[in-house]
Amino acid sequence: MRNLLIALGAWVLGPLASMSMAAAAPSQSGWEEPFERARSEVVHARSLAQLESSTSATGGSPRRVRLVNHSAWSWYMDPRVLETQTSTLVGGVSTSGSVTLTRFAHSSGTVTRTTLQSGMNDDDHNAPALMELPDGRIMAMWSGHGRHPLRYRITSSKDSLTRMSGATPLRGSGLESTGASYAHLLRQDGHPRPYIALTRRSSDDMWVMTRSADLVTWTPAVQLLARVHEQDQHHPYLKFAIHADAIHVLATDRHPFRGSTSLYHFVLRGERVERTDGSLIMTLPELEAGRPVTVSEATLVYDGSSADGRPRVYDIMVGADGIPRIGVTTSASSTFTFKWGIPKEQGTGWKLRTLARQSGTLPAGMSLDSGDPTRVLLARMLDKPGLVEYRTPDEGDTWTARVVTKMSGLRTPTTPYGSGGPMSALWMGGRYDRYDDYDTQVWGLTTGVAPVQLVSTWSRSWDDGGAVVVKLRAGVSGPDVRDRLVRLMVRLPGGAEETVRTARTDAYGNARLTVPDLPVGARARVMHAKSDGWGYATSSTRTADS
Repeated sequence: MRNLLIALGAWVLGPLASMSMAAAAPSQSGWEEPFERARSEVVHARSLAQLESSTSATGGSPRRVRLVNHSAWSWYMDPRVLETQTSTLVGGVSTSGSVTLTRFAHSSGTVTRTTLQSGMNDDDHNAPALMELPDGRIMAMWSGHGRHPLRYRITSSKDSLTRMSGATPLRGSGLESTGASYAHLLRQDGHPRPYIALTRRSSDDMWVMTRSADLVTWTPAVQLLARVHEQDQHHPYLKFAIHADAIHVLATDRHPFRGSTSLYHFVLRGERVERTDGSLIMTLPELEAGRPVTVSEATLVYDGSSADGRPRVYDIMVGADGIPRIGVTTSASSTFTFKWGIPKEQGTGWKLRTLARQSGTLPAGMSLDSGDPTRVLLARMLDKPGLVEYRTPDEGDTWTARVVTKMSGLRTPTTPYGSGGPMSALWMGGRYDRYDDYDTQVWGLTTGVAPVQLVSTWSRSWDDGGAVVVKLRAGVSGPDVRDRLVRLMVRLPGGAEETVRTARTDAYGNARLTVPDLPVGARARVMHAKSDGWGYATSSTRTADS
């Protein structure tokens, strides 16, 4: 599901593709060849006024909700968000440096959260990658921007974060005590070692891959891409996608802001390392023996010496048809161009479509839908900031577009990986000055409920005619939620649980409920029922002992 869209500030807007013009069947010049000089055309969409008017939601449409406060992620760990049949799971790193995992139950909206590791630095590179295991348990893996090695934890059950394994090194990989940046997780069902972890090793700043059959021991890490020049210390950036037996790799040869940079693609398929067209680069045993791919052997996707400038990798996804699609930006002087691409027929090179341009401000991000890479999310940060959705029905020949939400500070969008739940997009919002200086929130577009967090404070003599004070907050540690009904629930020994008091939260999200004198063994809790688009939340149960 992806809708095209276009626009804004320094973005060029033109008539909609549905008009009787070449947009319905664009000229050859609408596609950009790897060595071709960049063109000025952008995808045609409605006027900005028409585009803005399309933001209104019809009945049952997704709505924007706040999910986690003081949390961030970066681009090069995936999946950052995972959807199972029962819940949406969101990874992040807090402003205090804790690596966290938050679960939102689909049926109730109940929020649970765990800290995977505390005491890290406040750095968005440290956010975890997530994976659902075949039995429904969740694995989270993270690193420390070159300062800390990869570690992972696994939940004890599929629907709870209450119990998890301890932080575990990748034993046998050679990465046990080596600093790393980013974690990317893939699962290749049917392979004798189906679990795949990828990261950038700090000893040489190169990307490596390791595999596991049992999530206990891992194969020695294999370097995927060779450095362009041995004396060149500017590391490449890679993104990955998997389909059946094919692991797709999209890579720049260097850092996008340091020196001439181009974009390349290659595939690990079975026992072969291939170019886009399926021609052989080397065998997988050769790669595993220590001969990484050189960029001259891979398929050139985009030549960074073209007029649109140096590329930056943002995303690669593979559709159900097994065909990869990519999202990248390019920069020349102070102009940044957003591009979507797909291989040509028989994989003989790539064709790239320019979606939009902006000047003066670094791109705030773009993402392809993990379930449908013909849908693109693009964050814009100019005079009309927000999230724009592009969609193409014909592999880039024509596009439609709409503004998903208007919001300043919006950046780094993504879509959930997994079985398909209520969330269709997630992103960061708030202050972001750099990767280690931010105060951002995670927001989502959902057809489900808005999650609430309930905090309860019980008086010392609560069970002897005391009181409990409740605070309701939006999402995790979000703003106060006012005018919501909360209930004091009591179960007497041998009886059923009943509502004994109710109150509504005030302008600060607070409510006070008096507690009757309770006999020993009586159990009490406070709760907020799922209603009016808000989710369920409850305190822990307390037992009267006096």
